[in-house]
Amino acid sequence: MAKALQSGTSHFLGQNFAKAFDVTFTNKEGQQELVWATSWGVSTRLMGALIMSHSDDNGLVLPLPSPLTRSSSSPSTRPSSSVTRSVAT
Repeated sequence: MAKALQSGTSHFLGQNFAKAFDVTFTNKEGQQELVWATSWGVSTRLMGALIMSHSDDNGLVLPLPSPLTRSSSSPSTRPSSSVTRSVAT
């Protein structure tokens, strides 16, 4: 039987905050454009999922294993202008 846990939320914010706070980027043609934004929410449910997935019958198991490399991705409205960055830890 498969199990699932809703852990976080994401919301598409469009360009509302970009308009309100004048958040722009320079496109390939050198023109300023408003950014498109999303919001990711972390809740106590996510913290509970973290503890449940890293615990045994005696409780939380620390330290949690950590990857040697972290990566961050910030996609934009154009697939060719996606930004990915790796940081060694």
